[in-house]
Amino acid sequence: MEKDQGTRGALYAVGAYTLWGIAPLYFKQLTHIPAYEILTHRVIWSFLLLLVLAALRPLAVPDEGRYGEIGRWMLQSYWCY
Repeated sequence: MEKDQGTRGALYAVGAYTLWGIAPLYFKQLTHIPAYEILTHRVIWSFLLLLVLAALRPLAVPDEGRYGEIGRWMLQSYWCY
């Protein structure tokens, strides 16, 4: 089981580094678009994705209780700003 998790973690790391390396090529193609428009799109789409993920997640985790859920929602709302 630990070997499987290590392999999966390594694949996640390779994927993250690959996306991090490709990101400059992507943003280079967007030089004709104003920065505020790109930022606005990123904020709006991130917020919408957060809403979908929050709606699909169960509201209460039995071992954390309501305080865990309240803290989770506070953290999520913080990252929206």
